[in-house]
This record gives sequence, structure tokens and C-alpha cells, in this order.
Amino acid sequence: MTTPLPAQRMFRGAKALPFAGLSSAAGLLLTAVALQAATPPDPAVEMRFPEGTNGWGGNGVITTNTGTLGGFATFYQPPVEVNPWETNLAPIFTTNVPVGTYVPAANEYSVDMGVVSGACASGNGGRGVDLTTDFPGFEDPPGYNPGSLGSLPKLTVCGWLNARAYSAYQDGNRIAYAMEGVGPGYQGFELVHGQQGELGLGINNGGSVGTRSSAKVLASSSLAANNWVFFAVTYDPTLSADQVKYYFGRADQLAYLDSAHTYASTNMDYSGPLTVGNYSTINTIDRDQTGGCSRLFRGLIDELRVYTNALTLDEIQQAQLNAPVPPTAASFIKQPVDVTSVAGANATFSCEASGSGLVTYQWRTNGVAVPGATKSTWTWSNVQQADNGTTVSVLIDNDVTVDPGIASSNVTLTVLPAEPKIVSMSFSANNGILTANSGAFGGTGRRKVVSGFPTIINTNVPSGSKTPNAAYNIDSLHMGPTAAHRAVDMTNNIVSPVGNLGNMSALTICGWLNSGNDTFRTTSTGRGCGIVNASLGGANGGFVLGYRSDNLGLPYGQNGRLQFHVNEWNTDGTTANLSSQGTIPLDTNLPPENWVFFAVTYDGTSSANNLSFYFGNKDQEATNDVTSTYNKGVIAKTGPLAMGNHNCTPGDPNTAMPGNPTGRNVSGNNGAMWRGLMDEIKIFSKVLTLEEIRAEQYAPSLPPYLKYATETNNLVLSWEGPFQLQDRASLDTGSWADNTTPTNVSGTIRSLGLPLSGDSKFFRLRE
Repeated sequence: MTTPLPAQRMFRGAKALPFAGLSSAAGLLLTAVALQAATPPDPAVEMRFPEGTNGWGGNGVITTNTGTLGGFATFYQPPVEVNPWETNLAPIFTTNVPVGTYVPAANEYSVDMGVVSGACASGNGGRGVDLTTDFPGFEDPPGYNPGSLGSLPKLTVCGWLNARAYSAYQDGNRIAYAMEGVGPGYQGFELVHGQQGELGLGINNGGSVGTRSSAKVLASSSLAANNWVFFAVTYDPTLSADQVKYYFGRADQLAYLDSAHTYASTNMDYSGPLTVGNYSTINTIDRDQTGGCSRLFRGLIDELRVYTNALTLDEIQQAQLNAPVPPTAASFIKQPVDVTSVAGANATFSCEASGSGLVTYQWRTNGVAVPGATKSTWTWSNVQQADNGTTVSVLIDNDVTVDPGIASSNVTLTVLPAEPKIVSMSFSANNGILTANSGAFGGTGRRKVVSGFPTIINTNVPSGSKTPNAAYNIDSLHMGPTAAHRAVDMTNNIVSPVGNLGNMSALTICGWLNSGNDTFRTTSTGRGCGIVNASLGGANGGFVLGYRSDNLGLPYGQNGRLQFHVNEWNTDGTTANLSSQGTIPLDTNLPPENWVFFAVTYDGTSSANNLSFYFGNKDQEATNDVTSTYNKGVIAKTGPLAMGNHNCTPGDPNTAMPGNPTGRNVSGNNGAMWRGLMDEIKIFSKVLTLEEIRAEQYAPSLPPYLKYATETNNLVLSWEGPFQLQDRASLDTGSWADNTTPTNVSGTIRSLGLPLSGDSKFFRLRE
């Protein structure tokens, strides 16, 4: 590869200086190189960590910058006498590197930024890999640190990441940071790893990240070999749209375009010193944070490059391999799968493919191309019953694949009838640690049991004239004394195997609570405790219904009040629109008379008076507590549903969802677990009227189940409660008629026997 002359770099107050010795022949050479579009230019920064010896690291270790700027970078680690928890060397070289088909050749070492430990507080120097020397012959203007990258007309940052953990903070952990100052008015860039595994790029934002990718850089606490992800992010301010693009690849997959974002087109005329894995010394306050507050990248970094160009996909794939890419036909990494949805909701299909150059996608329904469905993921909005049974497939193609491309296997869309009651957990239908969801989404609630709790009890349920029917409301949920991770986590519903609820334009949450104590959790990242949580963390989407137990002297969120959050985590705003006015009484003995019925409604399609709280009790029907304006729009996506605590990462009840609110994984008085009993927790995908809310307050907790068994030549049907058995000859047509066969009654159970021979009949129960 021909090495071009280094680009001129500009600093505030400095002028561009001509490079000496630039001949016409050199100019012709540069032109010739530029015409080779498939060959990426040399990077300004290239950190391949070639000096490594496994286990060598710590403060003062040097690694070479083999990019055009030259020089070297220095590992920094605070001395142990300053930060006592810095007992292990870090950053440190490791032989854990990407291995597979599409990985760099001759790659022996990566750098491990180390495990984050210690108290969450201001420290005295955070770890980092700091570029400390410029290319030969260049002197920084006064006041500028060595390692500044200068003017960046365009930008590409790429490399390999293996994350061991996510950030505890919404702004994320730093992968590469080259800001010239902190706050508005300063220029440069920063690339971060977010709370869900997404990457974010900020340009001239003074600490604010402007765009986010999909969540592709997932965490593996063991830094598994198959967890390596190649990334590239480009910025081109000369474009009128899609100035920022994110690309991802893996050891078995060539890089592909993940997403493109329109971003304020501003030039980076200046930049600051480059640090890999943390903030630079320009921002010592955030660089020096320790423990959970640290913004250090948690994991391994390899083959990091910074270009002063916005690379094309062909060039990015070559950067992934650090070599030319052989022509490779498109092929599937992951085929699409069957999807089940509900009428009026969305259905999302996805696949993963690989191939050299641009891989194109065309989704099809019943063999017909869907206009505009040309990405690896396609969301079919507002599916209806008429769409049930549709065959879905996707065609992938690239320049090497034989036309018309490669078709995926056919999958099927199943659309269930719309039923607004999507979750109904009465805790009276249980099997071990599983509790059935009798709502439309189905699935089960899996109790995360710690020291015997949460548990199901039948000795304390709401009882009174305005409570659920005693014949059906048999059990309630007892959360027990405080412990980390205790919760009921939704799993395997029709929308998501990990308990997500999909998109919601409106909702109602209602149920019964008996509060035995409050939480002392007062940190701004997670005040109070969780009752119902389906958040993706912070401002990433979803909703949280919490119980605030601290009195901060604010007009909301005081002792015993409910608090609701949509698409955000609002800690201490001064408006009252998040909270109820009524309070939920506390009694450590959890007496039956302490049960309170609640309901919360939210309409994301309305911009005024769209959040309401309601309360009732065993003898009083629910009444409106307060209605206020909370304009946060529809809920485009939700996280895994949890009850009795905040939620967990998808599929892992032992790991709290990254971001706010926090506290699921905290035990003792400062934990976020609900203290007391819960019963009849229901979620609707619409705003219920007051009349409908009252009906849910004292509705039967479980629908009547018609059970059957065979005895000799008879079919024995049985059910609980005073319901009438009806039958008809066809499931779809004809009138239902009361069955007049005499029934046997034993307590609340009714049964009858019918001969197994004869014509087929269909049965149902009616009130």
C-alpha cells in the first residue's frame, strides 16, 4: 500500500503550513492512489498493539501508532497508593483476539482495559491509552497537548471490540475520545459504547452523543472468543443527509451497513488529544471517575484505526480484514423465523447475511416484493386478522451472487385477534416458580426466588365488597424481605421470548397492593422501588411504574405515592405530572384491610390531560386521584416486563437492565424491590374508562376454565363457579344453547357426564 503524505492539521490560531518537498510526481502519485476506490487510504491512527506480551501492561507501557501520524501511545493506570483498588495491571496486552474467516491477518494481541472496581466516586486518574507523540516534524501550538489530531474534514473510526460489561451511565463508556475541550463550543469527536450495546458518535457536541447504532456490541462477562464485533462509524459533513453511518461485522460475517443518520453538518476544524478506552486528560473530571461511575470501556479493544476520510463499504471490509477482500457471494448467517403478533400491533422480521461489498435485501409476502422493505430488518406495521397465515421471505443479493439472488426459507406470520388485556397475573395459576399470564399475550411470569421469596400465599388476598370474586382469587404474591434481583419476570409471550411487550400507543396498569414497608433508595438513578417495569433503560424507551418512599420536599414523589415514567427516567423534576397525589398506606403486618386498588392510564396519542391515577379499596370503588399532562408520545418499544422490582437484561434475571432506574441488583434497605404483597396485576393496551377500571377492581381474577376427563364411556366436564354450560354443533356457525344435562355440585365445583359416542359438539361457559 502506498503511504500518502500526512494531512495538514489545523488548530485555533494556527495557519496551514505548506508541506516541503511536494513534487509534481508525488502529486500524480496521490491522484493515482485516490482512483483506487477499493483500496482504503492509510489511517492517521492505527493501533494494532504489536508489542504485546501476554500479561504485560500497566502504567507507562508503550504501543506504536503505525498510522500516518506516527508516534506512540502510552498506557496509563493510577498508582495503587492513589487508588487502592488498582491492584491488577491494566490496560494490559492479551492474546484474546478475533479468530475466524473475516478477521485481520497477523494479529496476535489486543488490549484489555481491565475490570472496573472500587467505590463510585471521583478518583485521581482513570485508565486510558493516550496518544502522546505527533508525527515527525510537527509541533503543537502552545496550549495543546501532544496527540491532538487537528483538523478532521471527514472521519472513520473502526476496530474490534469485545465487551465484558455495559455502562451504568446513559452517556456510555468511551471507546475513542478526541475533544479539544469540555462543553459547548469545542470541537472534536467521541465514540461511546452505550447501555444496551449500541455505539454512539458525537461531533463537536462538547460531551453529548448525537446518534446511536443498533445494539450490536453485546457484553460477555467471560470475554468469549465469539463475542468479538468489528465496527466502523463514518462521518461526512459534505452530505445533505445520512452524514453518520454505522457498520458492523463479525469473525464469520463481513461488515454491513447497520444504520445511517442525518446529523448536523459541521466541520471538525479542530480536535483534541486522542485517548482510547476513556476520556482524555482534557476532561479529567469524567476520566477520573471510579467504580460504577467510570466511563472506561469495559472490555478488549483491537485494531483501532482513525481515518480522515469517510470510507466506503468496500474499504471498510478491507479494514476489517486488513487485507483485500476476496469476491464472496451473499449468504445467510441467520434465517428469518416465524412471527406471532396481535391485530393492530407490529410484526418484525429480521435476518443476517454476509458477502463482499453491499448486500441488498428485498422482503416478500406470498412471493411478492414489499415496496421499501430493503433492509435486514423489516417491521410490518399494524397487522390485521386478514394478514394471518401470510408467507414471508427475503431475497439477498450482491455483485457476486448469481441473479436473482438467494431466497430465504419461508416463514409464517400469525395474527391473533386483538384483545386489550395483554397481561393478567392473578398469581392463582402456578406451576413451581412459573405463574401463568392469562392475558392475550400469554407466556409465563418466572419468579426469581432468593431465600424463598417471592412466594405464593393463600392466606392474605383482597377481601371485601369491591374486591375480586373470592371463588377465583385464591392466591397473592408475597415479595418477602428485601433481597437483590427478586422479581417476577415475564418470559415467552407471543411478542417476545424475553418478555417484551412491543409497541404501545396507550396503556392501563391496574392491580392490588399491600405495602409492608418502604425502600430507602434515594439515589437519583433509581429512587423508590419498582412495581411494574418494561423499560429499556433511561431514555431508550418503555415505561416504569414505581413507588416513591422518600420525601424530598418536592411537589411529587413523596411518601407512598406512585410515579410513572414513559420513554425516560425522570429523577427530580419539579412538575407534578409524574406522580399520584394519593398515598398507599404502610403496615409492616400486612393486614387484609391494608390492600389498595390502583390504576394508571396513559394515552401517548394525546398531548394534554393524558396521564391519570385512580385509587380504591376493599369497600370503595376506584375514583380519579389526579389527571395531568405528560407528553412523551407513544411507546415505540419496550423492555422485558418485570413485576415487584425493576427489570433485568433480556433473558438474564441475574443481571439488572443497564441504565436507569437502578436498584434491582441491590439488597437491603437501599434495594428497589417492592416490600409487600401484590395481586391481580393487569396491563391493557388501551386507556380504560372509569367504569371499566371499576369492573377490573372486583372482576374475577381468573376466567372460568372448562376442564375435561374421560371415565369409561363418558366425557366428564367440570368447572368452578355458577356458570351455565352451553353447546352447539359448529364452532363457527349456529346459536349457542344451554345444555340441560343435570349437573353435580360439590362446593363451588360443578360437573356433568356426557356419552363419548354421538355427534361432535362444542362447549362454552357463560355467566
